[in-house]
Amino acid sequence: MQPHRATRLNKLHLFRLGFFLVAGRITGAVRTNSVTTTSTQAKASGKTAVDVDGNMIKLGPIRLWNKAPPAFIWQAALDSTTGRASAMESSEIPVPAPLYQAVGNTENPNLLLLSEQIFTSYTPWLCSGRVSFGLLKAVPIENGGIEIRERLFGINLLRFGKPKGNQFSFTTTENKRHGANDSGIIKSQTTQCSWSLPITGGFLSAVADPKGAGKVLLMLKKTTINNPNKKKMGNDLSEPAYRCTLQTELVDYRPTIVGVSTPTNPIRVGLYLGTQSGIHALVMWRFHRRCRGLNAKQIEEIS
Repeated sequence: MQPHRATRLNKLHLFRLGFFLVAGRITGAVRTNSVTTTSTQAKASGKTAVDVDGNMIKLGPIRLWNKAPPAFIWQAALDSTTGRASAMESSEIPVPAPLYQAVGNTENPNLLLLSEQIFTSYTPWLCSGRVSFGLLKAVPIENGGIEIRERLFGINLLRFGKPKGNQFSFTTTENKRHGANDSGIIKSQTTQCSWSLPITGGFLSAVADPKGAGKVLLMLKKTTINNPNKKKMGNDLSEPAYRCTLQTELVDYRPTIVGVSTPTNPIRVGLYLGTQSGIHALVMWRFHRRCRGLNAKQIEEIS
């Protein structure tokens, strides 16, 4: 066996082992309704953060792979009374990246269009050979939706409705004083562009609803920092003019693994959070990396 292939197999076994360990820990926590490892303890000990807070079983936040920017942070949760699952992933776009420059050079009114071109490629990318090994295909359906189907038997795994875009801006004020002559008032304006993919059915969804049985949110955030004391502090070059963040969310999803009966079965909850939820995190980590790694030519083609 070739060395690099053996390395890949070892990593695969580690992922499987990690998923089963997480599933066992979550199942035990749900049965006893107690906190196994809190997020604070996990950061200090390096263990997986599993927390049971009332009806919510939480996993994370966990910093995956990169310890320095652009770190990928993932967290997941499931409501044991409703069976609804959620997840959130975020990563910062580094300053040298072409996407960072493209976002900075795009006027705020046009950011929604740029984010649309980036995020609507999610389902075709998910079905590409490099991600799903050719096992999935994206099939357009009526009303602008799309189905993710398995190629061999044509099983509809997930059905998404038509993407919906939204953009809004907000301003925050922070009081930070660095000296007697420092006003300490730092204002930042954030423009957030989000695209919602409603989940309307499929084999992996326990509920089929044309209006949406959960959704996937894909967000691009641009935060402009207005610091009047920047020159006085002498850090003109150390502080970027703006920050760019990618954020993805899974909202109110009803996984088939968990089922529709309430209250949920602890074993099925642990199985979902220890397997499918972890696979979702791995896929989103790759999607974030793909977006951050877009080169200038690719950005020019989609914008």
